[in-house]
Amino acid sequence: GPLGLSDAVTMLTPVARALARAHAFPDPSGQTVAIIHRDMKPENVFLVDQGGERTAKILDYGIARVKADADAMAGSATRGDAVNAFSPAYAAPEQWYPQNYGATGPWTDVYGLALTLCELLHGAPAISGDMTAMMGAALNPNWRPTPRTKGVKLSDAAETAFAKALAVDPKERTQSIDAFWTQ
Repeated sequence: GPLGLSDAVTMLTPVARALARAHAFPDPSGQTVAIIHRDMKPENVFLVDQGGERTAKILDYGIARVKADADAMAGSATRGDAVNAFSPAYAAPEQWYPQNYGATGPWTDVYGLALTLCELLHGAPAISGDMTAMMGAALNPNWRPTPRTKGVKLSDAAETAFAKALAVDPKERTQSIDAFWTQ
């Protein structure tokens, strides 16, 4: 069932921390690389009990992409990324339409984490339907799948954070997991 915002944030904080760490990961040469999950969704969050304490872990980095930190700019062009695998209900606009919105990056995982959190608050997926309906919902700038659009009551500040994290244009979207989680 649906969770309250505080419980949902507590549950997903380990996931947010792991994503933030992956987005600023030091490689052996000392450079920072961004490991982008690109398929952040509830099915890729695993709850485990460790010593009587429940914690969340991220699964399935199978379609992850590593980017040099210098290349991680929202709206930048893709460079022949042939793998466009994603889960339609959680896919960011740049995954649906990279020629218009550019490459995936940390902002793509912000979008997926925001939808995952929205689902915890609502108790059902924020975007559903057939493939065309899901793509239309992801790309529609006049309707964003925020908690309030799903009937969830939350503060104006929280709704604003979701609206920014779910912006269609990645250049207007919250750029980092840390920024979204702080908001």
